[in-house]
Amino acid sequence: MEDVLGAQLVIVSAKGVILTERGVLLSAALSRLDYELFELSTAIRAEKTELRGTVRISCPEGLCGFFLAPHLPLFSKLYPQIKVELLSKRNISAIRSNECDIIITLSPFSHSDLMILQGGVINFIPMASNFYIKKFGLPNASNIKNHRFIDSPAYQIGLTEAWLPWRRLVDACEITHTCENSFPYGLMVRSGLGIGLLANYAMSEPTLVPLDLDVTIRVPIYIAAAKERIKARPVQIAFEWLSETLGPANPWLSETSNPQLQPGGHLKETLAMLLPDAFLERN
Repeated sequence: MEDVLGAQLVIVSAKGVILTERGVLLSAALSRLDYELFELSTAIRAEKTELRGTVRISCPEGLCGFFLAPHLPLFSKLYPQIKVELLSKRNISAIRSNECDIIITLSPFSHSDLMILQGGVINFIPMASNFYIKKFGLPNASNIKNHRFIDSPAYQIGLTEAWLPWRRLVDACEITHTCENSFPYGLMVRSGLGIGLLANYAMSEPTLVPLDLDVTIRVPIYIAAAKERIKARPVQIAFEWLSETLGPANPWLSETSNPQLQPGGHLKETLAMLLPDAFLERN
């Protein structure tokens, strides 16, 4: 490409490869072209109202594993020609760079060229496993400084001040481990390594016990797609499906957390597959 254009685009050194000033300009121009071509093809498909295509959805691991994946069989039955591609968590710039079509995030944001819908609410509660309680006793407000915690980089004030009650709790105690991925994090809590902050639907797992530590954190779910991109019927249908699946009508994602709520439907099936022994023993 450098030979064709007659210009140096990259500089190779022992530290790696970096773009020259002209390389940066070309990269930005190609990115804009890629986005414009996608918008054009989206508009053409929208005119034909085709129910065929691939929809790329970026979603946090917990929501993806407990809610999206279990509902995909029904979605595929209704729309067999729409292929859903579930991606690991990305930031909002992924839509602009054409990495995904729809993004689900717990961070509030605002962009004039995006359609943004606020879905349900994730209720986070401190929990410990029966294994931990048997070994270290039941944590409460009077003995909490004698207990150990598992923390996550996701629970930082930089993301949202909603995490402040958790930060006050763990910063005054011993943090034994950290984990940034929600599924291993939950398994670490389940194994008895420490107290963790988990979504209320984790209470479906019979070995986990919600703790009365005066910490309940409610974080809204945001679903976003580019306004131009959502004109394509497959993206529009997927957006509507997500707004229903992750909306406030879902009892696990309502404003109030119910410790007595029992799993049903797709969630029950998912838990039975993930945690068969403990789950079947309880149910």
